[in-house]
Amino acid sequence: MTRNLVTLSEPGRTQIFLLPFAGGSASSYWSWSNLLPAGMQVSAAQLPGRQDRWQEPPYRDFGTLVGDLADEITELAADGPYVLLGHSLGATIAYETARELQRRSAPDPALLVISAAVAPQIDHDPIGAGRLSDDELIDKTREAGRLPAQILESTELLELVLPALRADLALVDSYRYLPGALLSCPVSVFGGRQDPQVPVDALGPWQELTTNRTALRVLDGDHFYLWGREAEVAEAILTDLSTGPGTDLGTGLSTAVTA
Repeated sequence: MTRNLVTLSEPGRTQIFLLPFAGGSASSYWSWSNLLPAGMQVSAAQLPGRQDRWQEPPYRDFGTLVGDLADEITELAADGPYVLLGHSLGATIAYETARELQRRSAPDPALLVISAAVAPQIDHDPIGAGRLSDDELIDKTREAGRLPAQILESTELLELVLPALRADLALVDSYRYLPGALLSCPVSVFGGRQDPQVPVDALGPWQELTTNRTALRVLDGDHFYLWGREAEVAEAILTDLSTGPGTDLGTGLSTAVTA
């Protein structure tokens, strides 16, 4: 079995699987290793083509990636509940992985957490990274704020992550949303109020993709609002987990706007 998930914390019965933004790696989520209470094990995806897996060919097919992650999660979470959290590209991967697990009649996630991602049923223009030179891709990445500030401000770091970023953006362009059965798990959606890539009105439609409850929170910050607000988001996730899967929120959408 392909191994994409690496453990960042002590073992626990409840697991949270963190999926990264385009060009990101498991180390992007290192701060989560001590944010959650004992009994919650934190793991993050380290996809091929980056850091210690830089010699491995990156994923070229969205379905293959989703299938591999579903295989791993089925095995790793066989004995307890789990949470899927994805940021940006990782959010779409998390959503499609939850769909794949449901198609297999595997246990649903206790919570699907979506961060900084346009709902997939909304049309958006392709990025076209394959047509750009390295310099053009770097310029457009800086212009769009597609990576955290500490990477964007360093030419050396940008050059290191560029191959993974290019591969992941090609993966984004290859993705096509196909309507199908709604999820049955609860969904928590987070976004940055000043995010130039994901306007607030593109977050609400996530509620259309599950029959369960959906909570939406908009926080101050850009596309990478999460870095610096990890503790706040972790606390909100714990709150949503404690609400229980059967909670009726009337319209199904609970909106909390946090300064």
